[in-house]
Amino acid sequence: MEPHPGTLPANQRAMDGIDISPTYYGKPTIATRIESVEALSFPDQTFDLVVGNQTMEHWNESGCRTEVGLWQCFRVCKPGGKVCLNVPIHFHGSRIFVEGDLKAIEAMFRPFASDLQMQPWGKDRSPMEPVDLLPGYAHPGERTTYVLDIRATRAATLPSRPAGYRIRWRLLREVRDHRPGFLLWRIRNRLQRRDGT
Repeated sequence: MEPHPGTLPANQRAMDGIDISPTYYGKPTIATRIESVEALSFPDQTFDLVVGNQTMEHWNESGCRTEVGLWQCFRVCKPGGKVCLNVPIHFHGSRIFVEGDLKAIEAMFRPFASDLQMQPWGKDRSPMEPVDLLPGYAHPGERTTYVLDIRATRAATLPSRPAGYRIRWRLLREVRDHRPGFLLWRIRNRLQRRDGT
């Protein structure tokens, strides 16, 4: 996230990065602030550009409703500024990303954006064979995993903050957010690992 150039001397630029953890697999993250996207501590309209690299699909796993995280991204962005996010499709994360529900993803952005562009990257997988990474899900007509690049221009005004989760239990969200076939596969897989089979 980058502050408006007018707030800094012409020869300086500053950036801030957030993460929910100071380490990732034992290595320090590059975050300048440890906090959730659900509770960003930046003032309204701080940045011209807000960037998220493969994070949005995990927000609800960490207790942040996706719509709330998006609202926060747009809240800290100046009107006319850009919110640029990318997410994997048919790979992992919340159900809409696993299933590739592009209409649902677009609908989440529309209340906050005056302009929205969504572009797939790496969708042409040839010469690689398709891989069914998540049993219990069917991807009609395609199983290609790809990255969806989302670029949105912040609208002049934003709606009020969406409601967060009332119940914050991860297990309950996991059950609600995934297909029964996938949940059964996960349970069976964990039991087999525990038994060493």
